[in-house]
Amino acid sequence: MAGEGGGKSYCTIEGFVKDMNWEAVPGIRVYLYTGMWPIEAVTDSRGYFKFEGGIYPDSTYYIAVNGRECDLGQYCLDPRYGQWYGIVRTDNDGYAFKYIHIERSAIVNVPAAALFSNTKYATIYYGTTQTSSFSHTMSFTVANQGISTGYETTKTAEYAFGGQPLTKWYVAKWHYAATFWNDFTSSWMGERGIRSTGIAGSEETWDWGTLPTEEYIDPNSLTSGYVDFPIASGTFKEGKYIETGSYTWSASIGVPFAISYSAFGVTISLDTTVTSTGTTTNWVSYIIDRRGDPDPNTLIFRVYTAGTFYDPDNKKGGMEIHIWDTSGAG
Repeated sequence: MAGEGGGKSYCTIEGFVKDMNWEAVPGIRVYLYTGMWPIEAVTDSRGYFKFEGGIYPDSTYYIAVNGRECDLGQYCLDPRYGQWYGIVRTDNDGYAFKYIHIERSAIVNVPAAALFSNTKYATIYYGTTQTSSFSHTMSFTVANQGISTGYETTKTAEYAFGGQPLTKWYVAKWHYAATFWNDFTSSWMGERGIRSTGIAGSEETWDWGTLPTEEYIDPNSLTSGYVDFPIASGTFKEGKYIETGSYTWSASIGVPFAISYSAFGVTISLDTTVTSTGTTTNWVSYIIDRRGDPDPNTLIFRVYTAGTFYDPDNKKGGMEIHIWDTSGAG
């Protein structure tokens, strides 16, 4: 194989790092293991890298991309890209050439809370009792068999939010979903293929905010976890609770804001577990308001907090709230 400069380079390992569309990946760190400590190179604008020195003929070397061996599946040096690990073998002149393909990280919406007003009478708010910030920790599991969860980093949600009647929305932020590809089978690394995937870092274009979503629960299918309130014409009801416990949003149960993306031709589904943490107290509040409503009938409203039973007496509930008018008045 000819070297990048046109002639064969002796005792040299070189190659290109490309994405899955054969586009160059510039500025990515590549590590070659020739001894106890790796040699580092950084790809140029063409995705080209080159190693010289300490390389011998007819030898096998390990290469890691976008992280050292200890980082693979745990921490991406550049969260915009995934990771790769594989081997090269030099010929009798100590030369090897390698094309390496990594996935660009998918940008996904990581959810922290969700609020569904399915009636013109209900307004829902979300925030904290202390300041304009609230805190969660988030962890993830991979629904795909044989793939482990790596990375798992998110930033704290900050700000309080409110939604108008008949508005369905969730609190979310863009994050990078990175994937680690192991390019060879070994007893200690495992099978060739995707070894791990997960949330590798926050995308900084915008902070936590709200995104629209769709209702996915039929209130008539619920058998527990909800409370029904009769509310007469001309009256209103206010409710407020502290969010408790955790709830997993999973693509497998059809939640419209679940995390799903593609890596190396495989569709990845992440389940998100969100837990209220820290010294602040996160709350959900709502008002079902029939003041000025000309309908003389008493209407029945159903309040349901997915993942955690709604307990209005002790003011406890979950990070996902749904309110319906089961009377059908809208």
